[in-house]
Amino acid sequence: MIDLVGTAAGAPVVFAADNVAVYVPVFRALGVADSAVFLLVFVLLIAVWCAVGAWLGGHPRVVRLVERVGHRLVPAIFVGIGVLILVSSGVLGRLVDLLG
Repeated sequence: MIDLVGTAAGAPVVFAADNVAVYVPVFRALGVADSAVFLLVFVLLIAVWCAVGAWLGGHPRVVRLVERVGHRLVPAIFVGIGVLILVSSGVLGRLVDLLG
């Protein structure tokens, strides 16, 4: 069963730790009512993500998979994310231009 109290308590922590520099201009541009709706939807969706993460993290199949291949899977995922960021941001192309 999903711990809704723990999930709801974790949502504000995620919001506080998220990139606040992105949200300040958004809230500044929106009115009070729109900001309240934006914040409510954001907190609710973070709670959903936390609940899904808690469910997946406790699922026996997922736990067995991570125990078996996690030491290889996690670094591969992080390297893949890093390469994706380098390619999509254009940094990799600029490095190639500098070397060429």
